[in-house]
Amino acid sequence: MVTALLNKDDKALNDSYQHCFKSLILFCNSFVKDIVVAENLAAESINKMLDYEGLEDIQSPKSWFYTIARNTCNSHLSKEKNRREIREKLLPILPKIHPAGAELNLQLHALRQEIRSQLDEREWKIWNLHEQGFGNREIAEQLSMSEKTVANLKSKCRSRLKEYLKHYRNE
Repeated sequence: MVTALLNKDDKALNDSYQHCFKSLILFCNSFVKDIVVAENLAAESINKMLDYEGLEDIQSPKSWFYTIARNTCNSHLSKEKNRREIREKLLPILPKIHPAGAELNLQLHALRQEIRSQLDEREWKIWNLHEQGFGNREIAEQLSMSEKTVANLKSKCRSRLKEYLKHYRNE
């Protein structure tokens, strides 16, 4: 294959590629014991060979080629071992750090920032307490205002946020 590549003989390169690729798949499979992974590693090995600039200096192309494949397989196995070790360490805590939950938290944080930007300080305090589940009476007591004022300001907040969302959706 190296000779065909150096001679720029496309037909010979294609023929030797087919033969080498099949051989490399079998060789890689002896390391990884997974034919699909072996195919990917064989292809990666061939790409490394094609990208190598010093092909004409190689004394034993076949040995060199299989050395590349072996190193590619060993690198893959090493990475897999590291991934497996990390997974084993994370397994006990995975329920606590679910990616979907983290993404949702980021989205909720962004939404809260948007809401915050639309309300003044007093309205934000009321809205924030409302989000936490406090009723009008509890909010009024905490902020030293009447229950009716809290209700009116919450209504004002809702109206302002609805208008903002209409505008936001139209953008």
